[in-house]
Amino acid sequence: IPTGCIGTYALHRAGKVMYIGRSDTDLRRRILQHAAARRAEYFTYDVHHTAQHAFEVESSMYHSEQESLTNCIHPAAPKATRAQCPFCPPQVHATRTQRLLVPAAWSQ
Repeated sequence: IPTGCIGTYALHRAGKVMYIGRSDTDLRRRILQHAAARRAEYFTYDVHHTAQHAFEVESSMYHSEQESLTNCIHPAAPKATRAQCPFCPPQVHATRTQRLLVPAAWSQ
């Protein structure tokens, strides 16, 4: 993994995802910290172009694997943003509501 990459990762143990994480500055350094502490048997990762995209992917992974995770705290938004998780119930409801609205121009 090249240094300085933004990315997400999953730590695996006994064939299950046990931890989901992200680095907005240096994915390699973060994964090496986990490896040094022997927190998992192996890891998977993805590199992303923006911290916002990494947050969205981490949130998706967190919600889909929540039952087996050891990290119980929801992913935080990238620093200096007000990003909200697109997978939490209030956001899902707001998105669905917006999609169901018909623009006024269409109803004429």
